[in-house]
Amino acid sequence: MSGRGYGSRLAHGVFEALRRDGKRVMAKCPFMSSYAAQHPEYGSLVDGSSRLGELPARDAFE
Repeated sequence: MSGRGYGSRLAHGVFEALRRDGKRVMAKCPFMSSYAAQHPEYGSLVDGSSRLGELPARDAFE
């Protein structure tokens, strides 16, 4: 199912909901982190090292 845009549509909806609700997030998922890095309009909604598309520190997964 890769490449059909489902993940991008989900990410868009999540970031729009965060913006609407005035919330911020630490994107621990590499896909969400990458999506935010590719869409600068959502950069202000992402905290932490994952903001620029970097993978979170290993301990973030534990």
